[in-house]
Amino acid sequence: MAFDTLVVKKIVSEMSQKLTLGRIDKIYQPEKDELLFGIRTKTENFRLVLSASSNNSRVHFTEKIKENPLVAPMFCMLLRKHIQGGRIVSISQPEYERIIVIDIESRNELGDLVKKHLVTEITGRNSNIILCDENYRIIDSVKHIDFLQSSVRQILPGGQYAFPPKQDKIPVLSDDIQNAVLDFSNESKKCENVIMDAVSGISPLTAREIVYEVLKSNAYTAGEISEDKRNAITSAVRSFNKNLHFAPCIIFDGAEKPIDFSATAISQYGENYKTVFYNSMSEALEKFYYERDRRERITQKSASLTKLLKNNIERCAKKLSILQKTLNDAKDNCSTLLFPRKS
Repeated sequence: MAFDTLVVKKIVSEMSQKLTLGRIDKIYQPEKDELLFGIRTKTENFRLVLSASSNNSRVHFTEKIKENPLVAPMFCMLLRKHIQGGRIVSISQPEYERIIVIDIESRNELGDLVKKHLVTEITGRNSNIILCDENYRIIDSVKHIDFLQSSVRQILPGGQYAFPPKQDKIPVLSDDIQNAVLDFSNESKKCENVIMDAVSGISPLTAREIVYEVLKSNAYTAGEISEDKRNAITSAVRSFNKNLHFAPCIIFDGAEKPIDFSATAISQYGENYKTVFYNSMSEALEKFYYERDRRERITQKSASLTKLLKNNIERCAKKLSILQKTLNDAKDNCSTLLFPRKS
């Protein structure tokens, strides 16, 4: 999915506008890797989802209500102890990464005002939600990452939190993007991959859209386009920030199935697809993941029913075979009794 730094930037902007100085009223953990925050401001109440799911990591506002476990998980209890009742003082996206940091002021056991950092890393299978103290010392996290899982970066209680290592690329949201150099020397490489090799924080969808705006196609490799087209793609990348306009949207296929989302307008899909625009990135994300989750649940249930039916059919077929054999044996025995063979 296209949960790139553009989506994070838009979400952080929406969260900052609505949640700054709000108080964390309630904290729930409906899933082992998902949190739900109830946040109260002077004018409104909000519900915020933070998910570290390997397949569906995300952060957005929600109107949906999930059933919570009867006994709160340990991480949920720890968050209630440290930040429930706390005030959100700032929300940021550090280093143009797919990371959202919520800074919270709360009271400790002595009644002193202290600052905590709630870090949500939206990085696919390595996604995590981490609570740190004011010095970024890890208090705890949804997922513990030890030396056996990663020799580069551990996430364990008591350890010092460090942001993921920087890639040797230019962040798409930085001012340095205007100096980006694209390497088209590998003629078999797709043009969007040339962009992604030089620029960080950009999703394949956005890279394809940049190429499509120039070539009106995504089918070309680096060796199939002229030098002028290569220069045009490079120019489009360098001027990306200047021309950046947020337009949260979801792309649906002909069966009304959501196939992708974006923080900017997408035009690369053909007439068999439909693009629907939303008032906010959060609204688009909730719609996308709700529809995706609903369809996955239907698929899972239908798969279970299909498996049940298949097993019953196989069982009945086996019984039918046994009964048929029994019937044939009975016919043979009956024939032998009625018409015994002459010796």
